[in-house]
Amino acid sequence: MATFILILLGAALANNAVLMHLLGVDPSIRSQDHLRDAVIIAAATGCVLLIAAIACWSIERFVLVSFRAEWLRPLAWLLVATALAPLPRAIVQRHFSPTPQQSSRALSPTLLLGNGLLLGVVALNGKVEDGFVAMLARSFGAAIGFAIVLLLFTAARDRLDAADVPAPFRGAPILLITAAIMALAFMGFAGTGRP
Repeated sequence: MATFILILLGAALANNAVLMHLLGVDPSIRSQDHLRDAVIIAAATGCVLLIAAIACWSIERFVLVSFRAEWLRPLAWLLVATALAPLPRAIVQRHFSPTPQQSSRALSPTLLLGNGLLLGVVALNGKVEDGFVAMLARSFGAAIGFAIVLLLFTAARDRLDAADVPAPFRGAPILLITAAIMALAFMGFAGTGRP
């Protein structure tokens, strides 16, 4: 249990997929207008990340290794990521969003997330042969890390819109500077998650 928690904290904080590996940066920088939208997108994305990690781990262990076809691993990852990429939008539209216009506006960057963060987390899990529990901890940690960054960017965007930022730094430049400062702060957790 202690190893699970250490790997989870390491994946969420020290090895944050968004800030350290630059996966899912676009949805984070194009943060949502409301904190509620960010929480919903983070929860839906977390569910999809866990499903994709479990599916890829199962395909690799029970199909690819059994038939000695490990060289098909990237193709399996791509197929799983492509199949699951629209799932966050479907989850949010079905369960949380009152109107289709509101959900499509809130979920516009989620398709990019499916191609970047989802495939990246599955690939990061594929490099380590620690077993199912470690893979689950790493995937759940990546989902938590994405949620933290998404919520931080949403809150920072509200504050930056009200701040007196020089004209050349308004918009994406100040958000990228904020991301760099967040990445430096998260590097303070280096070493966490190593059992």
